[in-house]
Amino acid sequence: MLIAAAGLLSALLIAGKPSWPGTGFGPVAGITIVAGIAYTVFSEWLITSVRGSWTYTDATPVLPLLGVGLTPVLQWLIVPSIAFWFVRDQARCPLAKSSTTNAPTPSKI
Repeated sequence: MLIAAAGLLSALLIAGKPSWPGTGFGPVAGITIVAGIAYTVFSEWLITSVRGSWTYTDATPVLPLLGVGLTPVLQWLIVPSIAFWFVRDQARCPLAKSSTTNAPTPSKI
């Protein structure tokens, strides 16, 4: 969660707009996912190759050029993509927008 939060915050600072997620959605999503993958690749490399804290088993699929596990990279492609798709879908949904704008305020109760 910390990696995701840091990636999203960085992406919002770099490419976010005040009306996000309504506008500027793609760049924020892209930067977040790329930042997460980059950190994951670096972290996996550091832990397995430099520090030697643990190693992959022979059954673990490893990306040949990077030498890191396939699963963590796929997790950073799939899970945030689904989350961003959900957020984008909610941002475009008129029902979700109208229900929040018509909600009573404390002064109207």
